[in-house]
Amino acid sequence: RGIVEGPMVFVRFGSCGIISPNTKPGSICIASGSVMVTRNPDAWGKNDVAIRPRYNFSRPVEANKDLSNMLGSCLKDAIGKERVCMG
Repeated sequence: RGIVEGPMVFVRFGSCGIISPNTKPGSICIASGSVMVTRNPDAWGKNDVAIRPRYNFSRPVEANKDLSNMLGSCLKDAIGKERVCMG
């Protein structure tokens, strides 16, 4: 943050799962939102007494539409619209 003055925007590139017959391997997908899933380490005990829940899910968070559209436009220009999926 020491080299940035004013508002800062960042884009996280990562991995995700998607099931869609229209999305081919090697595509870049821009998500319209996301959730965070964390594992509850206390739910996996030696005594077979599982504490619930085993996984915690956050509330969905919507992506910034303007930033997503700008990113999508730049990616389509760079790698071709057939390799970019939105949603």
